[in-house]
Amino acid sequence: MPDTASLRVLLVEDNPVHAKLISRAIHESQPSTEVIHVTDGEPAMDMLLRRGDYLAEPTWRLPDLVVLDLRLPDMDGFEVLQVVRATESIRHLPVIVVSSSDLQEDVMLSYRHGANTYIVKPADYSDFLHRMGGLHEYWRKVAVLPRGAHSA
Repeated sequence: MPDTASLRVLLVEDNPVHAKLISRAIHESQPSTEVIHVTDGEPAMDMLLRRGDYLAEPTWRLPDLVVLDLRLPDMDGFEVLQVVRATESIRHLPVIVVSSSDLQEDVMLSYRHGANTYIVKPADYSDFLHRMGGLHEYWRKVAVLPRGAHSA
């Protein structure tokens, strides 16, 4: 993806402090990135599958990237991963798990369910910003993302 292209990122994070940090790091890396923040798996699926509030939104399009926490209040990150990978129209989306958990069980289960990357949230603020910025840089500058997959 060209350096000048902006990304649309769906951030699924229930912790408002973490959501703000991730959004800030992404915007520091590339200010034109659009971050759509939801706090649980159900609204994430509504956005990804264009249902509910997103059904009539005239400017709706799929995100280029999903940043997903695992521990969510209702529909958790593992369930989101399973649905994304089982749904033909969205299975191509890169899903990056960003979790406080460093348990190997969570890492393995995330990859088994189709996560593209697993990152443990560091406790240090500057390290957190650095990791999130680096993650965004990789997906914006290095990885080639599918084009033409932005419609329902």
